[in-house]
Amino acid sequence: MPLSFRTLIRARGEDDEAAGLDDLARRHGEAARPVGLREQFAALPEDPPELSVSAWANWLGDHAVSTFTVRPTQRAQVIGALQEAVRRGVRIRAVGSGHSHSNAACPGADVRDIRVDLSALQGKLAHEGWIRPGVDAEHLIRVRAGTTIKKLNRSILPDARRALMNMGSFDGQTVAGAVNTGTHGTGLLLATMADFVRSVELVTLLATDTGRHVVQPLRLEPEHGITDPVRFERDFGRHGMVLLQDTDLFRSVVVGYGCMGIAVAYTLEVRDEYWLEESSELTDLEGLERRLAGPKMRIEGDVDVPEFLLDHRHVGVLVNIAERQADPPVDNVTCLIKRHAETGAESKPDSWRPDWPPERRRTTVRDIVRAIIGGHPAPDSHRPGIGNKLKNYYFEPEANRPPFVKRRTASASYIALRRLRNTTGPDEAPEPPDRAISTEFAVPVNSTAETVGRVLEFIGQSDSLFATPMGIRFTGPSAHYLDASQGRFTAMIEVPILIEAGREAEVERRMVLAKRELAAMERALIDEGRIPVRPHLGKYTEMNRSDLEAAFPRLDKWLAAYRRFNALGVFDNNFTDQFSLSR
Repeated sequence: MPLSFRTLIRARGEDDEAAGLDDLARRHGEAARPVGLREQFAALPEDPPELSVSAWANWLGDHAVSTFTVRPTQRAQVIGALQEAVRRGVRIRAVGSGHSHSNAACPGADVRDIRVDLSALQGKLAHEGWIRPGVDAEHLIRVRAGTTIKKLNRSILPDARRALMNMGSFDGQTVAGAVNTGTHGTGLLLATMADFVRSVELVTLLATDTGRHVVQPLRLEPEHGITDPVRFERDFGRHGMVLLQDTDLFRSVVVGYGCMGIAVAYTLEVRDEYWLEESSELTDLEGLERRLAGPKMRIEGDVDVPEFLLDHRHVGVLVNIAERQADPPVDNVTCLIKRHAETGAESKPDSWRPDWPPERRRTTVRDIVRAIIGGHPAPDSHRPGIGNKLKNYYFEPEANRPPFVKRRTASASYIALRRLRNTTGPDEAPEPPDRAISTEFAVPVNSTAETVGRVLEFIGQSDSLFATPMGIRFTGPSAHYLDASQGRFTAMIEVPILIEAGREAEVERRMVLAKRELAAMERALIDEGRIPVRPHLGKYTEMNRSDLEAAFPRLDKWLAAYRRFNALGVFDNNFTDQFSLSR
C-alpha cells in the first residue's frame, strides 16, 4: 500500500520533504556522511529520546546485556527511539518481562544498540470508533503492548466481566511477549494467544515509492479486518497510523519475534468470564498410549484426533520422566492427566475469608521439588530415587486432592489455567517460578505417543538428571506462519531441566550442562527424521536455518514480510543471527 503524501509529511516534517540526505544531516546537527543503506532514512519530527546505559537480564539470567535503554510511556517515544536507532546505524529491540529463554527475547550485546523497555506501556485503550459495523466490539479489548497477562486478567478484564479465551501456565509475560513468541495453553480446539489477536499496532519502517524508508506507526490486520478503513482514515489527524489489511503480513508480524517492528498495542478477542472445574487422573504410560490410540473423532474435514482430548475444554499431561532414570529404570512411567471443564461462575459465600475467586492450594510442583527431591539437584548429580518420591508424594496425592483452597474444585479461568498459586497483588509482578530451562517440541497430535517414547529413550540413556515432570499440552492449528502449531493439531511436549541453585556461579555451570543436553535431544529427534518436529521458538533451541526451513512450510511468506519491514536491518537481533536471517 503506497504511503500518501499526507503520511510522508507527518512522518518526515514538511520542511524536510524536498531535502537531500546531506541537508537533513546538517539540519539535525549531524555531519554529512556518505550515503549508505542505513542512512536512506527521513527524519521524524520527534525529539530524540533520553537514553541511558542500563543492565537487563531475563528471568534465568542466561541472557544479560548492558545497552542504551529507553522506557517509553507513549507511542511517540517509541517512534523517536526507532529514529535514533536508524540515525546511529544500530539495532533496536523491545523487551518485555524476560520470561523466554530463547534468543527470541534477548536484545543484542552491543552496548551501542537501543533497548526499548515496554514495562511502562500498560493499560486499556479505547476503540475510538474505528471498529467496522457488524463486528462485536463488546468482545474486543485494546491494550498497550507492555500490559502483563496478570494485569489483564486481574485488573482490566474483570471490570467488563470478560476473560481470555485461553492462556499459558504463567501470567508474568507482557501481552507483546506472549503473542510474539506464540505462547500457548492447552486445549485441542483452542489455538495460541496469537490467534486471538485481531489487530496489532506497531512502529516500523516502510519504503516510499522513491526507495526511502520512513518510520511509520501501523495498524495491521488480516484482509477484511475489524477496522473500518473509512472511519480510520477520517481520524488520521489524531492517530497518525496507516491501516494495512493484508493477511500474509498479519500472519507474519503477529508471531514475528520482534523482527519487524515494535508493537505498541493489541486488540484481542475475548469472551464472557467463565470458571473451570479441574480434575486429575492417575495413569501410566501404557494407559496414556491406550487413550491416544483409542477412538478417534474426525474434525476439520479430514483430521482424526483422539476422542479423549475432546472430552474436556483443556487436557494436559504430566509425565514422571525421572522414573526412567531409577535403578532399575521404570519402563511404564507414571502419568497424571489434568482436565478442565467449563462451569458456571460461583458467588462468594458470606463466610468466605480468603481471596475470591479461590486460589490454588499452597502445595505446588515447586514445593514438591524443594521438599521431596532435596532442594535443587544439579543436572550432573545421580539421584535414582527421585522418580519414586515424585510418584509417591506428588503424582498419587495430586490425583486425589482438590486443587483450590478450602477443598474447592473450581475457580475463575485465569486462576485455574495458572500452574502456580499467585502470591502477589493484582498489579504486582508475579513471583517467578524456580529457574529451569526447557526445550519444547511441537509434533502432530497423532505423533504424541511416538515422540514421548523417543524422549524417554533419550532420557534413559542420558547421564544428566531430569528431576521435574515433562509436560504435554495440546493446541489447535495456528494461522500464524512461524508459530509451532501452524496449520496442524499439535502436541506441545516440554522437557525441563532444573538449574536453580544458591550461588550464581553454580547456576551458570548448570545452565551450560542443561543446554548441552537439551540441544542433543533436539538434534537427535530432528536428525532421525521419523517425526516432523518443530521447535517452540520461545523456548531453548539450537536449530539452524536449514532446520527452520524444513520445519515451517510458510517461512517464505514470513521472510517476505521480514524483508519488507526490516530492509535496513535495524530489527535484527540474536534470533535472526542464530537462523542466519540478519540483513
